[in-house]
Amino acid sequence: MKKRTGGSGGNLAANADRLQLLAKTEQASLLPQSQGSTLDGYNRPSGVKEVNMENQRRSGSFCHIVIPAPDLGKARSFYENIFGWRVQANVPGSKYWFFDSGNVGGAFDAGRKPGSRSVLLILKVEGMQTTLDSIRQEGGTVTRDRSRIGEAVAGYDAYLLDPNGNEIGLHSDR
Repeated sequence: MKKRTGGSGGNLAANADRLQLLAKTEQASLLPQSQGSTLDGYNRPSGVKEVNMENQRRSGSFCHIVIPAPDLGKARSFYENIFGWRVQANVPGSKYWFFDSGNVGGAFDAGRKPGSRSVLLILKVEGMQTTLDSIRQEGGTVTRDRSRIGEAVAGYDAYLLDPNGNEIGLHSDR
């Protein structure tokens, strides 16, 4: 069988290499920057504030989170407007969009469907009631309003479904 070549696509192996390079480059643009640092040999773009990456690179720490999002536009609007995340539409592709939450990056994946009773992400918020009001306005559903966590742990929590149906928890000190 003859390899397909020519045109703008080239052969499949070359396309795969280009996609991997694009993904690494785009992931690097979402990561915190220290001057002159690299990600797997690729230069990081400048302009992102420097942070201590030691804890973020520790073995066993979260480095990338994939959130199911059959409706990528709703996911982008919801997480940008409520939590201030930065979402890159169509990067690296039309069905998988990178996001930066501020402490960990990831992607919304249009090819995945939310599951019930699965891994639960808990997001830190400052103003619990304001956040819950915003969630309702942006198409989310609050499934459990603010409640005291208990004696062992200080603070409050609440739970919601995002517009795609993912269950998310919230935590605040007050």
